Amino acid sequence: MCPTIILDDNDDVLMITGAAGGTKITTAVALLIVKHLWFNMDLKSAMDDKRIHHQLFPMQITFEGVFSTEGLHLVEGLHDIGHNYTIQQTDGFAAATSISTHRIDGVTGSSDKRRPGGVSYLY
Repeated sequence: MCPTIILDDNDDVLMITGAAGGTKITTAVALLIVKHLWFNMDLKSAMDDKRIHHQLFPMQITFEGVFSTEGLHLVEGLHDIGHNYTIQQTDGFAAATSISTHRIDGVTGSSDKRRPGGVSYLY
């Protein structure tokens, strides 16, 4: 599940997130946090963006779907330095659910397109 609560310097909640999906949970949650909080993507865009997962054992990187030209450079670059990889065409990645207060648009919530569902919250 990897339930994660991120607080700001004043101990106010910035983001709450978690996911379902076996071994791909931790990378899905980490990518979502990085894209939303560090790269300042809105929560829904960060949630829906393509994902990368490295299993470590076996030593294999899995890329979700077809990447842009820049993404393909990443795939090729990792392959050139010895990484094995597969490009998965189905939504077999972990499905996350999140709520955030990080951006100026107030409280936002998002459920993952990789699994049916929706978001509702009271403020």
